[in-house]
Amino acid sequence: MLEFDDFLPKQPAAAFELREHQQQAREWLEKIRSEGKTIALLEHATGTGKTIVAIADARAFDGRTLYLAHRKQLVTQTRRRFREFWPESHPALWISRVRKNHREHQVICASIQSLSDCLAEFTPEYFDYIIVDEAHHAPADTYKRILGYFPAQVHLGADCYTDRPDGQSVLSFFQDSAH
Repeated sequence: MLEFDDFLPKQPAAAFELREHQQQAREWLEKIRSEGKTIALLEHATGTGKTIVAIADARAFDGRTLYLAHRKQLVTQTRRRFREFWPESHPALWISRVRKNHREHQVICASIQSLSDCLAEFTPEYFDYIIVDEAHHAPADTYKRILGYFPAQVHLGADCYTDRPDGQSVLSFFQDSAH
């Protein structure tokens, strides 16, 4: 099914450059991985390009990537970003009843609700890199079930804040603040 963005001109993926703070975040992610740390939190203000950093890092890592969010709008928006900045990954949607054959795609952009209903369709080792947008939701049971199911090589949480009204710590899962 074609989307509106399919008809718009595309910027070549190699042509985009990270801003200075984004490049610093990417370098920090590489540094902590070189130290054997595989779980990190990227905390930047709204609109400063956390998603772009996550895509650039996943692209450099070059493994099967799962992007998770709790709202359909975030999932579809981010899929468009993946298509723009990492088009060769052929990002697929996994929301509601829209579920692509995941074996054809290097990146799956999924809603937490849709994926939690069908974990058995994936082997636990399927994903190498997992991005959790709005990471302050990660302590919720649904997220714990999914993140516990996939022992990916990299787990990256992205959020503009980490405080939760229930007092649970986001850093209890995302053990290192990447930037």
